[in-house]
Amino acid sequence: MTTKIQAYRVRSPFIMAKTGMLAGVIPGRSGWARVGLYKGALIPADCPDDEIQRLLAGGHIEAVDNG
Repeated sequence: MTTKIQAYRVRSPFIMAKTGMLAGVIPGRSGWARVGLYKGALIPADCPDDEIQRLLAGGHIEAVDNG
């Protein structure tokens, strides 16, 4: 049995979301970074839950079935 991981897709024309993915790519950078995402893009998997909830409440993203 596999576990479904919830995914979210951008509904607004453009949003900014937190991610830790780029934090180690830039020398000397750690912690969170903000990335710009256009409509139809998937939210990074490591986006914090409070950020997801804020974007959901504003109608900027939607849950999608990725399984």
